[in-house]
Amino acid sequence: MAKNASIASPILMDHTVIPVGFIITIENIFSFLVLYRCTRLNYQIRILSINLCISDLLTGLSLCFPLKFYHFSESCGFKKYVNSFFVTISLLTVTVMDIDRCLAIHFGIKYYIYISKRFLISVCTVCWFISFLITYMVYFDFTGYYGVHCEPIFSTPKNSITICASSFLLLSILSNVIMFIYLVRKIRKRYLYIKDKNVLTRSTGRYTEQGIVIKKLLAITGCFILCATPYIITTFPVLDYSTPFGKKVHTITALTILSNSAINPVLYVWRFREARYQLRRSLCFWNQSYVEKLQLRHNEENASYVINLGPAILPENHILTKSNVLCQTC
Repeated sequence: MAKNASIASPILMDHTVIPVGFIITIENIFSFLVLYRCTRLNYQIRILSINLCISDLLTGLSLCFPLKFYHFSESCGFKKYVNSFFVTISLLTVTVMDIDRCLAIHFGIKYYIYISKRFLISVCTVCWFISFLITYMVYFDFTGYYGVHCEPIFSTPKNSITICASSFLLLSILSNVIMFIYLVRKIRKRYLYIKDKNVLTRSTGRYTEQGIVIKKLLAITGCFILCATPYIITTFPVLDYSTPFGKKVHTITALTILSNSAINPVLYVWRFREARYQLRRSLCFWNQSYVEKLQLRHNEENASYVINLGPAILPENHILTKSNVLCQTC
């Protein structure tokens, strides 16, 4: 182990990552509590969102501890393994959520037959196992103790194992671009067909929801790609970390991918009306009269949504239901 002891100093120090970790932790604690209370959400959305929230929460918690807390056996730093493990889970979970959206629009009502709670829980468990393997492979070193490298990632020697792991992460990110294109084409085709066939849709301009859904998908996919891709690219042997420019790039890309754990709750939790309602209830628990008014208004909005939606879907019930499944998952 002596020859594998940490020589290079980490570029991201405690004064930088601890405040970021604190923000991520607080944000995802609220997100977890809100998701736990959102029993009206579809179980598909709820399970995947909770899995994403837990991984982001653990990412934040791991950043809150100083570097020396992770030093074992002759100053071998393990903080990078813990951070990378939880960040990788978040990346894979987001990819699974995009796959889930594609299945929802492709299968429509049948989607609820094929995708069960047990299946989703199994998928989430597999994501954690794969993330552990990918993290181990990213820091793999043939000469290291237990096959891992003690130094920061920019000093980890590149080999076929580390490049394969980075390639897998990069392909998972690129797959989200392909799924985004697929979803946009399906949404446009579906809503244009509804506009042509449904008289009520033509009179109310309901097809404009197409633009809203596409904007949501663009924001979700765009933020994910912008946050994750630069750092994943730098894990390939393409950057000289010994130069000031290389260190700056590493700092920026590392902070960017970590900030993805702070952006995820905004994109995957707070966009739901039910989640925003539960958040307001949690923050204003001391004002019972306000909570009662909030609950009454929430129940009225849900009831009016169901009543207003009913007549509109009668002419093309099956088609619109497919669209509604997608809108709930994107």
